[in-house]
Amino acid sequence: MEDNKKLNVSSVDPAEIVRLKKELHELALTKEKMIRTLEDKPFLQLPVRKKLKDAIPQYETKMQKLRSRITVLEMCAGLSQECLENTVIRKHFQDRK
Repeated sequence: MEDNKKLNVSSVDPAEIVRLKKELHELALTKEKMIRTLEDKPFLQLPVRKKLKDAIPQYETKMQKLRSRITVLEMCAGLSQECLENTVIRKHFQDRK
């Protein structure tokens, strides 16, 4: 995934959003399956159990990154190129004149 790539509004593809949502769903299912395995099999071999426990936070991190990416893409899909070109960035918020 291109995290550092500058996002262009015209490059937002609805198919990309759908693909990322499917990937997020698959990651969530895999994580839930791992949690269920840990709960259902209390006498699982120690190396396997440790591997599953260590993988769960990694899956959560991946899911959070995907959620953020999806949110950004959905927000950018709603913006027009004209809106982005004509934005005014105020340097001082205390001067509201």
